[in-house]
Amino acid sequence: GSGLLSILGAYRGHGPILAMDIDQHAIDSTRENAEVNGFQDQIETRLGDVIVEPLPESDLVVANIERKLIEMLLQREGLPNRIIVSGLRIEDTVDHHGWTLVTQHVLDGWRSALLVR
Repeated sequence: GSGLLSILGAYRGHGPILAMDIDQHAIDSTRENAEVNGFQDQIETRLGDVIVEPLPESDLVVANIERKLIEMLLQREGLPNRIIVSGLRIEDTVDHHGWTLVTQHVLDGWRSALLVR
């Protein structure tokens, strides 16, 4: 979308950060917002699909995508042992595929969760 999760990660001291999206408009918005917030050197943007594209080695993945895509992502090889997912409606059930739900937060009918392997 707008790069909000990447910018928040940079504000919290995480980096380097790779922001991926399948929509070029989202990539352009992320790049612009990273620059406005002074994080253009810490946030790399890339047009791509996190479900199938090669991902860099990292210690954390954050994904704001719908439930079915989260389930597909959790089946990928090479993910770090921690992932934060959001974009879940409160009623969505997620097949964790061997991941353990550590904590979750609910706000206005939407849910985010920290999963570990």
